[in-house]
Amino acid sequence: MSSEREIISIIERKASEYSVYALFSNPLRLLILKIIKDRGRASWNDIYYEVEKITGNRVNPNAINFHLTKLIKANIITKTESKGYMLNREHVDKDKRLKEIIEEI
Repeated sequence: MSSEREIISIIERKASEYSVYALFSNPLRLLILKIIKDRGRASWNDIYYEVEKITGNRVNPNAINFHLTKLIKANIITKTESKGYMLNREHVDKDKRLKEIIEEI
């Protein structure tokens, strides 16, 4: 039988592993990820204007920043030195399900 500490450790590890999938529950975040994936690399302005073009709506710039930060913290995208954003292929390719989700977008 597992000790309470072992159980807590397992639960915390699983919660951390599964939390990345919650990122895909927001349509705007998915759209941002799709833009970056399709372009290979996208500047903040590219993302902003493409989101407005696709949605046909004005977008709060803070919303773009919020979702980019979430994707960076999850290691799904990286910010390049040239101030562009790109998919973090090294991280994404390590997780088969994550890779499938991103390819489906």
